Amino acid sequence: MGTSSKIKMYWILNLAVTGSIVVNIVNGDTCSRIDKNGVSTFTLRAEAPQLLKPGEEMNIILIQFDTVRKLPISSTIFIDKLNQIKAVNRSFESFGPLPCSELPVMTRQQNCSIGYSMTQSQLAKAKPRWTWDRGHLTPVNPMRFSEDAVRKTFYCVNIAPQDSYTNQKPWKNVELKVESKLRRIDGAFVQTGLCSEDNMVDGPLTYRGWRIPNCFWKLICYKDSEGGVQVVGFIGQNTLISNEKGEQNRQAQAVRFEETLTPRSQAEVLELVSRPTLIARAWSTASRRLLPQRKVVKTKVPSANECAATLSLPTKVVAEWSR
Repeated sequence: MGTSSKIKMYWILNLAVTGSIVVNIVNGDTCSRIDKNGVSTFTLRAEAPQLLKPGEEMNIILIQFDTVRKLPISSTIFIDKLNQIKAVNRSFESFGPLPCSELPVMTRQQNCSIGYSMTQSQLAKAKPRWTWDRGHLTPVNPMRFSEDAVRKTFYCVNIAPQDSYTNQKPWKNVELKVESKLRRIDGAFVQTGLCSEDNMVDGPLTYRGWRIPNCFWKLICYKDSEGGVQVVGFIGQNTLISNEKGEQNRQAQAVRFEETLTPRSQAEVLELVSRPTLIARAWSTASRRLLPQRKVVKTKVPSANECAATLSLPTKVVAEWSR
């Protein structure tokens, strides 16, 4: 399907993605029944003592999960002043599966608690690394308002195998840039996802047989200082980059860094996913499920339809996010 056809289908079908989600409560979190395409959509909940009474929880992350691929499709959060609070350190790093009867480990959910070991051919390319990083979709930093919120980011439904260099250098810079830019915004939605294709250059599987996505992507939807809605994207390729010294490796690292930090339009990201309507659905569902209990002025926050409709990226906005 060509670019224009995919975008047209995305927008047409976006008008019909406001259906409700059937959920089950599991240990304070939710996990939905799986639809006919193998997609499970649910929220992760956490305590937020700055807004809630002791023991109360709120929805903090919307997950779309592919039970066939055993990988997250996307992880969406709403960011405002709450996410700027750094009440806890990033000391909790216990990766593990989401306890959910609908997502049994191994058959529908990866077990990321033991890491992502590499095959022999992958080890040769990734020296001196010996594993794929356990890459977060929604990072830890915006969730440091509570230990409970930090803990939820380490569920395997928010994790995927990621090239170590990309995760720790350019992709980390993308996350820091997003956090810095949004400090001056009243509220924004941030959707992070995986490309639909597997990494066929290095994989497509880890040593233990888990799928390796070909790339990560991120979309940030917000209102600018003039009240206009903008959606800025970033794409991080996930083929292996060596951490060893040498001119060839330095050149590859430089290219990866530049490509990853280049602002992209939502239309460019849509070309990387086989089911683009899920991105529209994530905007819609996140708006309904993440905003309640947040003290926000809704007129200062973009609507789901505005996020879905903003496919292009003005030159001015590219320049702002390139600094």
